[in-house]
Amino acid sequence: MTVQQKLRGTTAQYNAIDLFAGCGGLSLGLADAGFNILYANEINADAAETYKKNLIDRMGHNTFLDIRDISKVTTKEILEKVGNKEIHLVAGGPPCQGFSMAGMRDIDDPRNKLFKEMLRIVKEINPPLFIMENVKGILSMGKGSVIKTIKESFEALGYEVKIEILTASDFGVPQERQRVFIIGTRIGNGVLHPTPDTMKPVTIEQAIGDLAFLGAGEESKVYKLPARSRYQRTMKDKCRILANHESSKHSSEIIKRFSALKPGQTTKDLPDTLKTKKVVLVRLSADKAANTITTMPDDYVHYKTARSLTVREMARLQSFPDEFVFYGTRTTGGKRRRHAVPQYSQVGNAVPPLLARKVGGHLIKCLKMNYKPK
Repeated sequence: MTVQQKLRGTTAQYNAIDLFAGCGGLSLGLADAGFNILYANEINADAAETYKKNLIDRMGHNTFLDIRDISKVTTKEILEKVGNKEIHLVAGGPPCQGFSMAGMRDIDDPRNKLFKEMLRIVKEINPPLFIMENVKGILSMGKGSVIKTIKESFEALGYEVKIEILTASDFGVPQERQRVFIIGTRIGNGVLHPTPDTMKPVTIEQAIGDLAFLGAGEESKVYKLPARSRYQRTMKDKCRILANHESSKHSSEIIKRFSALKPGQTTKDLPDTLKTKKVVLVRLSADKAANTITTMPDDYVHYKTARSLTVREMARLQSFPDEFVFYGTRTTGGKRRRHAVPQYSQVGNAVPPLLARKVGGHLIKCLKMNYKPK
């Protein structure tokens, strides 16, 4: 029995559905907390393949995976797929690019309207709880009008809505990722968000130090270094085949640029002869938690080796266990990047499972205290 199976347990009495499920980070965390994920919706085939092969095929979840545009999905269909079982939690993270600080932040971006599809499903299912996860940029979008509209829309359905920013590193994830968790309840007042752990944040070296044996353009399917930290041992568990650990090939010029960066430095700190127009590139620091993991592997330079991170290293920084394998193309570029969801994007777009587990565990406690399943 793996660590993840131990966490999940065998007696889940509360049911959830996951909208905009991506590769399954939120589902995995909620399942580890004790929710039975009955239904998940994801429009992208690559992300859905990763979800299916991990959570359904290998981990054995009884989840119905619906690979369709959510606007085409009716609540009647969802309830039929789950056998008309009671749903206690509707969770989801509508695509956040339109809200992102890194994007154009267009209030009329059609992706910003997808929360209305989640609102529709919450209204019709009427669960005791819902979670909507998104980026910090949603709070200032339209000078606060977007988050005000979202909050008031759910309140009109009879929910008490609490909004908080959670930092992933406060909950055991080796990453300074900040996300907004909008949580609603109709089963009584109370604290809906978990409190941060008191332990020191997990550092990058503690998270991926046992994977630091690769050079640029190399790949390995075997572990060549032993796990040296509690976090590494937990992520590795009994996994014997190392998946998704392939580093990108870099030109001699790029390697020279990477090598010139000291931990914590960005391309702005380079001499003029090595500078590039890309200003977000940063060299990671071994003794700190990572910056927010994005969908772009070349946003970061490994703390020890002059190369970008592998999919597996980014997955570790997102708290995905090594047994969780990512499918589809490793990366993509050009115009295809607008629509494709390769492995790096699947990782970067995901909710860190360990953070999702902490949120889900807290909501399980709320349900046990305030609600009796029908």
